[in-house]
Amino acid sequence: MPTYDGLELIQMTRKLFPEMAFIVISGYSQFEYAQTALRFGVVNYLLKPIKKKELEDTIVKIMEHHISKRNIENRQREIELNLKNITKNNREILLHNLLFSSNEALRVKTMNEINLNYSCCFREGDFVVIIIKMFAVQSENSCRRHIYMEYFPG
Repeated sequence: MPTYDGLELIQMTRKLFPEMAFIVISGYSQFEYAQTALRFGVVNYLLKPIKKKELEDTIVKIMEHHISKRNIENRQREIELNLKNITKNNREILLHNLLFSSNEALRVKTMNEINLNYSCCFREGDFVVIIIKMFAVQSENSCRRHIYMEYFPG
C-alpha cells in the first residue's frame, strides 16, 4: 500500500471501529507480520493463493461471532428490562403494603429484608421523601382508587 502498510491501516481502523473484523490476505508468510496482525485482532491470516474453503470458513466464523454477540446483547437488554419491571413491581407492592396492610406486618421486617423483598436500596442514614396522592375515580359501576407517587432519594 502506498501510504500505510496493512497493519498500520488495521491499527488506525481499529481505533475508529473497534468491532470491525479483519482478514489479512498476503503473499508473504512472515511470522512476525502474522503475529502482529493477530495481536491487532485479525480474525485470520490467509496466504495467497487463497483457498476458497478457507476464506468461506473465515467469513462464516466472523458471521457466527457477530450473530452470537448480537444475541447476547439482545438477551442482556431483555434481562435488564425484565429486572427494571420487576423492581418497579416490587416497589409498587411495598407501597401498597405500606398503605393498605397492617403496619405491624412491615415493622417486623429489617431494612435488609425490605431491600431484598422489594428491590430497594435503603441504607442507614439515608433519607427518602415520598409524596403520595390518593384519589378515587367513580364510574357507574365502581369506585377505583388511584395512587400517584413521586420518589426522591436522598
